[in-house]
Amino acid sequence: FITQVIELGVVEAGSNYGEGLGNFLSWGAMAQTNNTLAVEGGYAWGVGNPDVSGDHEWLCQDKTDVAGAMLEVELRLREGINYTRCEDRLEEFDASGLAYPGDVTRTIPDRDKPGAYSWMKAPRWNVAADPGTDDNYLAMEVGPLARLVVDEQHKVGDLYSSIYPWDTYFTGASLNTDMVAESLKDALGAIVLATEDGEPGGTTTVTLLDVVVWWIENLRCGLSVMDRLRARGLEAAHNVIRLIGMPDVNEGVSWEDWDDVDMEDAGWIGALADATGATYSHVPPLAGERTSFGVIEAPRGALAHFGTAVNGKITSWQAVVPYTWNGSPKALGDKDWGPSEAAMIDTPYDDAGGSFVDIDDQSQNTEGGVEALRVAQSFDPCVACAVH
Repeated sequence: FITQVIELGVVEAGSNYGEGLGNFLSWGAMAQTNNTLAVEGGYAWGVGNPDVSGDHEWLCQDKTDVAGAMLEVELRLREGINYTRCEDRLEEFDASGLAYPGDVTRTIPDRDKPGAYSWMKAPRWNVAADPGTDDNYLAMEVGPLARLVVDEQHKVGDLYSSIYPWDTYFTGASLNTDMVAESLKDALGAIVLATEDGEPGGTTTVTLLDVVVWWIENLRCGLSVMDRLRARGLEAAHNVIRLIGMPDVNEGVSWEDWDDVDMEDAGWIGALADATGATYSHVPPLAGERTSFGVIEAPRGALAHFGTAVNGKITSWQAVVPYTWNGSPKALGDKDWGPSEAAMIDTPYDDAGGSFVDIDDQSQNTEGGVEALRVAQSFDPCVACAVH
């Protein structure tokens, strides 16, 4: 499914369409038995933008970094409400409209707040070298592409084929035999784009299939809508390889022949066969007031929860979910757009609209601008979760 459906669907187009901010955040994920993380956490800004003095910093590469990473979260993470339909009745936000989520005890709606246009808050990450004294708060994109960028597996301008196991899945040979349905392959091969004089007595023919294979093999990493979509399939391929080891491209791995798999080569699932020890430890509610937070990578991106409990009873709770980051409104000024907003700016679109006949044989007209929806969809929005 990953190599034949997801990836085939997203290698067919690409540009700088919907690039966005070039700022990325990942908490890191998948702790290993040797205390390292399979996906290392950190943040990067100004990626792919020669006009911005960007950089890359690690947050958490192994379990020894956890305490320091938690301190970084407290120092660098803030949420803004200047353009959000909620009020600061309890005066928990500073003069610029920012607050550390762990210090916010209530989210109080304000439907008619002047200048507000979103029900989502606006998380920002301070990339200043010394967050204790300097402020440089930026909106950050999170999710599969962010994880690959932060983990330095996806570098703008590099050939995809140089950093991913495309010699296994995505070469022209495997495209011919595995990825493209026979009917499509035959159709592409039948479309002749050019014919040139070749060896004496012969010609060289270039077909559409030749061009598609060349395009895939020369595809370079970017930050566009299509790169965002490719990242989901490529990350899924990485994770399957981690789980079951590298499958044979010709035979694959199926549950039916799982008993025949060598567990030493079967990745994490194989390692589970030898796992020992407890998988759950009960921690009783602690006395008094306790405040803490936890961060983790969810499929959509960086997730954080902040809570306070008194004698085991929750008294306040705040969540900064992936689409709080990706769908955030402005926070600190008229140009401080969130990732989805920034990706839509300057995106060309057709405003002519169109028409169609619905299932009741009624003529319907559509508005233009569907291109903006495609940009937004590439962030895998979950607006309801971000609002709550």
